[in-house]
Amino acid sequence: MNIEKREAIILTSTRGMAHALGRRFGVRSVSASEMVTRKGTRILWTGGPLLRHCTPGEYRPRWKDYRLSDLPILPDFRLKPIATARDRIKAIQDALSACDQVIHAGSPDAGGQFGIDTLLDHLDWKGSVQRMLLPSLHPEDISEVRPVSNTPYRAWTESEKCRMHADWLIGINLSRMLTLTANQSTPIPAGRVMTPLLALMRDRASTQIPKPESVITPFDTAHLQAACLRSAGTPPEKTLMAAQNLYEAGLISYPFTNHKKLNPALWSAHHAFPVDLHQVEPAVMAHAGGLQILDMPKRPLKSDEQTVFEAILARESQLRQECSRQGCTRQTAHHPQSTHALADLYEDMADLRRWVASPELRARAENSIQLGTPRSRHTMLAKVFKDGFVNPSTLRITHKGESALAHVPPSMLDSGAIILWESAISAVAQGSLDADAFMRRIQSYVGSLLQETQRRKAC
Repeated sequence: MNIEKREAIILTSTRGMAHALGRRFGVRSVSASEMVTRKGTRILWTGGPLLRHCTPGEYRPRWKDYRLSDLPILPDFRLKPIATARDRIKAIQDALSACDQVIHAGSPDAGGQFGIDTLLDHLDWKGSVQRMLLPSLHPEDISEVRPVSNTPYRAWTESEKCRMHADWLIGINLSRMLTLTANQSTPIPAGRVMTPLLALMRDRASTQIPKPESVITPFDTAHLQAACLRSAGTPPEKTLMAAQNLYEAGLISYPFTNHKKLNPALWSAHHAFPVDLHQVEPAVMAHAGGLQILDMPKRPLKSDEQTVFEAILARESQLRQECSRQGCTRQTAHHPQSTHALADLYEDMADLRRWVASPELRARAENSIQLGTPRSRHTMLAKVFKDGFVNPSTLRITHKGESALAHVPPSMLDSGAIILWESAISAVAQGSLDADAFMRRIQSYVGSLLQETQRRKAC
């Protein structure tokens, strides 16, 4: 890969990703904010989100307070720097001033695309941007990557903007309407993901819907988390951290994925045996696809890393149809019943189709539709546990949780709405739906939600 001919910087998402690139290209020096390759290319990392959505009061001071007359609140999308990230932003800004090209090596998904694209927009970068997609950080795979134009991937950023701003608009407006119509001083929370999550947890306890016949597929993030809960009792957030470490070490493919089809290029590069056609998605080239092993560890792994690695390895054995009875049962070791219940919940959140009443909507979802993103799912669950909406021991919705759902319009409780949401966001990411058209739909939907909430209160 030749990226050293022009004065360029590589901008990536995490320090570990930067170190993986440095290992491949050779490192001349390392500091707290960057590393420099042997040929002089600077590699910097964002280290997480550097920008956040503005609050209502930052749009207009009067929006700090709850007023029925202000609803609906429908500002344009706007970001501002996170207070603790200003030094990091300044370091990247200084690096940009000394180069004429950026190699965008952010995480290979919409979130990673969004994080660096929006930072470059915030810093008013006018130079060239090339995209380096890294579904694998294995040295051999990095060597094969060729930077390409970033322009086609801007649609990923637009889809993430749509997701973030739609969540904000619905949450802000519906929460304020519910709070004001109930004459409560304490805000009643509501959200595009949180409200259907509470409804799902309520319905799971009272409705027995048989699971479809199990088909062995590569892991997506949610099913990896469920497997690690069952095999070792590993908390979902620790599974994510361990998987990220393994990815940065070049041992597994990118772990934050909703896909259960394999990236064929990665598979053929690291596996000597073929897999069934139903396990491979030929179009899966721009992202990592389902989780797969890329290399065997050359150092002892930490406990959580070992659990994650062995879970993926065992799943690959099943894909080869070589999983022995002992190996299969190993994945269901004895752990508290609550651990298995949480694993079941993660699997339910990873495929909402069986909770959708409408056959037409179920049929519309060609692939599994997931509630929340791989990164946000455990954070949202932690919030409903902490705020007392769900009992973390029993996973049963509490009286407080039931109260939060009592006056919410039915359309917000239907899992079928998530299928419509995710289909539209996916269309934006693929470039087949204009982001402005999507946001016009959202604004109309927010207005209808508020009207329906008022009507329900009046009745």
